[in-house]
Amino acid sequence: MARNARAAARAVAIQQDAAAQTATRLMFAAAGLAAALALAGALALISG
Repeated sequence: MARNARAAARAVAIQQDAAAQTATRLMFAAAGLAAALALAGALALISG
């Protein structure tokens, strides 16, 4: 019984870790996109 509970808890922890990694990847992707847009906007302003 305890072994099953431990396995279930481990599976939940793995799923939560995967979700956190996905959220982090999405956050970095959004930050990269924002930086690219800011750079493009700055270049457009500079080039006039």
